[in-house]
Amino acid sequence: MIYVLNQKSNMTLSLQEQYLKEIRKYPQSENLVYAPSFCYLPLYQGLPLASQDISMYQMGAYTGEISSKSLKSLGVSYAIIGHSERRGYFKEDETILCEKLKRAFEEGITPILCIGESEEAYKNKKTQEVLKEELSIQRFFPQEMWKKVILAYEPIWAIGTGKSIQKEKLETLLSWIKEETDCSILYGGSVNLETISSFKNLKNLDGFLIGGMSLDVEKVKKLLDMNKSQ
Repeated sequence: MIYVLNQKSNMTLSLQEQYLKEIRKYPQSENLVYAPSFCYLPLYQGLPLASQDISMYQMGAYTGEISSKSLKSLGVSYAIIGHSERRGYFKEDETILCEKLKRAFEEGITPILCIGESEEAYKNKKTQEVLKEELSIQRFFPQEMWKKVILAYEPIWAIGTGKSIQKEKLETLLSWIKEETDCSILYGGSVNLETISSFKNLKNLDGFLIGGMSLDVEKVKKLLDMNKSQ
């Protein structure tokens, strides 16, 4: 199991320092990966790291962008790509995501590619149709390269809403995704300690992409305890 803690655009420097002071008291696990804002990555030196995004460009005159080479030099091992918030707010399409995947591969950074359907698609029973379209990006990559991608299935209607997919439906969907593409799969969308306990033994589930809960240091400590006992 891998747990990726996506802090999104949260926490000031002082809050980060308090957070890390508490976290570093606990034995860490290579399976618990921290994804703070870009500016706080150096504070997490020595801990497993993911970036919340990655530039589609290589190093160069691209003001405001953060290249894969720069991220690698900070100790980043994973990069979240195609989160629904990036697709929605910043209009990231397949062309952009394809370039970001390439940049990650160039530096040996493992991409965590987010996929997921809207509430409308879910209600209209078009989940597989949407996911099939999002997964079609794999056609641009050799199979051996694509197998290194980690998929994060995050139903958009569940992100930040407190809602979660039914366990049986998730199990069926994970099986279908495995038939479509041979990648490890994480689940995200209002993940909490209860959903982790309920879902973690599902066949074909390899971990979780965690949002809001990642900001609660006491819950992260409990997650470290859970991970240690596995």
